[in-house]
Amino acid sequence: MTTRCPICSCSDLMVFARLRTPYLDRKESYEIMQCRGCGHGFAVGRDDREFLGRIYSSGFHETSQQAADEDASPIRVNARARVEWLHGLGIGGRLLDIGAGTGAFVEAASAVFDVEGVELASGVAAAAAAKGLPILCGDFLSMEFPKKSYDIVTLWDVLASLRDPHAALERCRSLVRDGGHVVMTLPMIDSLAARVLKRTWPLLIPPVNLHFFSRRSVIFLANHHGLDVSSVSFPGKRVALNFLALKAGRSLGMHGLAHQLARTFPPASVRINTGDIACVRLQRRPASSP
Repeated sequence: MTTRCPICSCSDLMVFARLRTPYLDRKESYEIMQCRGCGHGFAVGRDDREFLGRIYSSGFHETSQQAADEDASPIRVNARARVEWLHGLGIGGRLLDIGAGTGAFVEAASAVFDVEGVELASGVAAAAAAKGLPILCGDFLSMEFPKKSYDIVTLWDVLASLRDPHAALERCRSLVRDGGHVVMTLPMIDSLAARVLKRTWPLLIPPVNLHFFSRRSVIFLANHHGLDVSSVSFPGKRVALNFLALKAGRSLGMHGLAHQLARTFPPASVRINTGDIACVRLQRRPASSP
C-alpha cells in the first residue's frame, strides 16, 4: 500500500474514492488517494505495462473522440485550436509532442512549428508514420534526444497517465532550452466537478489516468524541477456527442448499456467546458536562476 504522496512525499493521505476500472473486463479495483498536503490525487492498483498495452490496443484510439479521419473530427478541431493558441503567444521553433497518438496535433502543428512526436503504442505510431507524420515509437523517458534542443514540449492528456510525474517533468525540462516551454493538460481533482461528483467524476479512469492534480501539486512539481508556472487556464474542447454518452454511462456504472446509449447519439460534436481539465504552461528558468 502506498504511504506517501508521489508529488510532495507527504504521508497524510485520505481516500478520495474507490472504484473499478471502466476498461476491458472491469475487474481491476482502485483506490484514489488524495494528499492532504498538496492536494494531489493518485490511483493505487494495477498499472503494469502489459495491462496498459491491452487497454490501448483494444480500440482506445478508435473511439469517436480519438478518430481523426475527417477534418471536422473533434481531435483535429482541438488540435488546431491548441496550435492557434500557442502561436498567438508568440511561441515558435522546434516542438516535441509526447504521446502523439494518431498524430492530429503533430499534423496541425506542422503548419507553424518544426515538429515531431513520440508515441508509446507501436500500432498507433506505425499508423501515424504511414501517413507521413514525423512520429517515433518508444518511451520518451529512455529515448535519446539532444538536451535543450526544443523550444516547446507538449503533453496533451498525457502526464496523468504516467507512473512517475517527477521523472517525466524532469525529462521534459532537460529537453527544452532556457526560457523554453512545457505545456500540458491535466485532470484537476480540486475542481468543482471532481469535488461534487467524487467516484462518478468521468476523469477517474485508472489506469489510463493515474494522477489527478491540484493547483498546489502543479506548483510544487514545477518548482521542484526548475520550471515556473506561466499560466493555468481552462479552455474547454470539442467532444463527440456519442463519446459523451459513453462516458456518462460508464461514470454512472451502466457499463452494459454505455455503448448502446452512445449509439443513440449522432456523430456530431459540441464544445464543452466542465472546468476540470487545466491547460498548464510552464517555462524553464535560465541556468543562473535559483
